[in-house]
Amino acid sequence: MKLKEFVDYYYSTNRKRVLNVINLEFSDTRMSSFVESPEIVKKLSWVGNHWPDDALLAKPKVNKYCLICVKDSYTDFHIDSGGASAWYHVLKGEKIFYLIRPASANLSLYERWRSAANHYEMFFADQVDKCYKCTVKQGQTLFIPSGWIYATLTPVDCLAFSGHFLHSLSVEMQM
Repeated sequence: MKLKEFVDYYYSTNRKRVLNVINLEFSDTRMSSFVESPEIVKKLSWVGNHWPDDALLAKPKVNKYCLICVKDSYTDFHIDSGGASAWYHVLKGEKIFYLIRPASANLSLYERWRSAANHYEMFFADQVDKCYKCTVKQGQTLFIPSGWIYATLTPVDCLAFSGHFLHSLSVEMQM
């Protein structure tokens, strides 16, 4: 599906299914100049501050994502790649985050849940002792620490921005 088709779908009142754009990384596009990563991310990011220009591997593109989510879209529980920290800023609408601390017991339960063939039939939060709910409204930003297990629910149409970053404050939870 092309982005224009998704935009038409987003503004449609007759949606037959729920679609969710969550991996539209735009760091190397003209749109990037209109969205700033939070200052703390710029200060802490290993990739942003220490990735050599002449490195054999290209700099990872995980700094800026555009999320275009319609009402009732859901992203199941996951840990961000490499255990990276994440930031989310809601420009329009709101998102609900379900957050689970990366304690050893929770991480073991998560691994078992993810490896189950029917894990999509089980709500992971029901497997753990404590799951935090955080509603992020229009104009608010949420930071998710390294290694946290989380899911998102979109109760109303939402336009948000996010990014991932590795840093020195919780190395044990990263990579």
